[in-house]
Amino acid sequence: YNDGDVREYVVSNETLDAEVLFVLIGAMLVFYMQVGFTMFEVGSVRRKNTKNILLKNTLDASIGAITWCCLGYGLAFGETWNGLIGTSDFILRTSKNGVSQASGDDTAWNEYISTDTDVSDAFAHAKWLFQWAFAATSSTIMSGAVAERIRFKAYVLLATFLTGIVYSVTVHWVWNEQGIFSNSKAKQDMLFGCGALDFAGSGVVHMIGGFSALWGVIMLGPRAGVTFTEEWPRGKEAPQPQSAIFQSLGVLLLWFSWFGFNGCSAMFIAGEGGDVAARAMVMTAIAGATGCVSSVVISSSVLSQNQILLSSAHNGILGGLVSITACCATVEIEGAFLVGVGSSIFYHLGDQLLLKLQIDDVVNAIPVHGFCGVWGLVATGLLSSRTNYQRTFDPEMASDCCGLFYGCGWAQLSANVVFALTLVVWTAVTTLPLCYLLHSLDMLRVVNLDEQVGMDEVLHFEGNQDAVDLDMDESRRGGQARSGANGEERDSAVGTDAEDGAPRPSILNGSHRLGTIALPLEAANTSRDNSYSSRHISTRDSSRHIMHEHTSATNAANHFMASDDDPSEYYQRGSMRRGMDQKAFLSMLTADPSGSGVEMGPVGPGGPVGSGGPSASYHRVDELDVSHRGATEVSELDVSHRGAADMRAGVIQPPET
Repeated sequence: YNDGDVREYVVSNETLDAEVLFVLIGAMLVFYMQVGFTMFEVGSVRRKNTKNILLKNTLDASIGAITWCCLGYGLAFGETWNGLIGTSDFILRTSKNGVSQASGDDTAWNEYISTDTDVSDAFAHAKWLFQWAFAATSSTIMSGAVAERIRFKAYVLLATFLTGIVYSVTVHWVWNEQGIFSNSKAKQDMLFGCGALDFAGSGVVHMIGGFSALWGVIMLGPRAGVTFTEEWPRGKEAPQPQSAIFQSLGVLLLWFSWFGFNGCSAMFIAGEGGDVAARAMVMTAIAGATGCVSSVVISSSVLSQNQILLSSAHNGILGGLVSITACCATVEIEGAFLVGVGSSIFYHLGDQLLLKLQIDDVVNAIPVHGFCGVWGLVATGLLSSRTNYQRTFDPEMASDCCGLFYGCGWAQLSANVVFALTLVVWTAVTTLPLCYLLHSLDMLRVVNLDEQVGMDEVLHFEGNQDAVDLDMDESRRGGQARSGANGEERDSAVGTDAEDGAPRPSILNGSHRLGTIALPLEAANTSRDNSYSSRHISTRDSSRHIMHEHTSATNAANHFMASDDDPSEYYQRGSMRRGMDQKAFLSMLTADPSGSGVEMGPVGPGGPVGSGGPSASYHRVDELDVSHRGATEVSELDVSHRGAADMRAGVIQPPET
């Protein structure tokens, strides 16, 4: 029956049980997105940061649950204060009276469900679980973008702040019935008479995560070794991801979970709810598929010179899914196709913009979730049909608030554009100051040496610590216990020519000499002083000779390799990359005694180093080192976490020249 602005449905216990089960299944599907995000991010980073990604995504869900229970849920769905913020229900409490209030995203009017007998607050608990899964998703979006160089504690703080404050307040604006952007209020109280329409969260979830990631990545700067090209189409040279298999698995798991993300946002399965849920899932499938195909077409025909890239397919799928999230219940089939095509355009434009600005997003979370989220809100204002709006929201508002292309005017589009701009500003005034504060306190980015070693060794090492200490003691003594037996072979293979006994050319000039291998420490107009420390580790056999590592004191504020460099211009340059073939690397050094082939310094005031202009003050990563575990493959080249700590502390001194 209808009582003024309140419509109440009286349902049986069996119907309510079905509704609760529907929402619980949706919550489980949305939570399963954590697995998809984790697999995708693990596949996108290097092996040395695998544990770091796994732990961050695990804590996203864990800390998110505590934060959502104690703070976030109340800010989102509590009693409103001027439509801006919730002020009650900070720890979930249930009434046990058989009445459970639905959230503002479920319907276009104040709606209550009551039953013919007393029941528990099952629906309230199911709704809490569903919304927590959404909150955890929003914070996880940032994880991949800032991977491989953010301090662990800084990330935990940012994720907690994002879940507890930034995301929760945004939910209140749109999905609380009295929020400032809600479309559940009286017509005269809604923005442009329609309110913002964001059915499942293109803006609320994905734009918040994507643009929060943008501010974090800007403050962090690019990863060490990443360089950007200037010509069109723009690109970047970056470390290769460790596993395309994990990436593909993650994307497909996300696609699967997205059916719960969008379809179960209907919150009800009885009556029109079943039609809404089914339609949302179908549109989700079409938009994701169209985004994949159109992204590959754009990439292969315009951006990649006929190369068909797996990354374009992955991000095309995700972009299409993000974009359809806002309008999955209100568009028609043709609209879903247009949303998918538009998402691929927004994704590639956003990606090219980030490359132009030299912003290093490891998993392209910003163009996928941020830019495609914007397109999702715009597409909702353009492509929402009158019929589907009527079936999903208030039927009386359908003629005024459907999409522009269906003859309903500019109201819905205007409201969504204002909402999108508000979200960008909101993330800028919340996340950006916190990132800047952490940056100023030297708490945001790891030091360069730790970045080179990898977070797994530096922070998440779980091996035998006594064995590591013994290994490092041997290294400090010159590695006699491990290398003595190989001394003659090393001298023959490296020190002299095997046939005529003539000394082979030194690998580099002006270098420290470690045994019979000479390697450089400096290649610029900088002298060796107390700002530098060196490390000598011998390896187990002649195929893995030691190489010498020299690093400058880190910049106090930014922890970049060179203390004299401007961090905004500094990128490690050159051909040396982790995972480069060891023989090829040594051959390159032998053929280029000057060491110019492995320059890792910045562009100087008069042009690039070696171009004839004034030389920039820079240092080089002169060599790789072998892990204390005894790496057997080039891909495992690493420095031990204990050695990294000792190097920073000055325990390990340079060998004699």
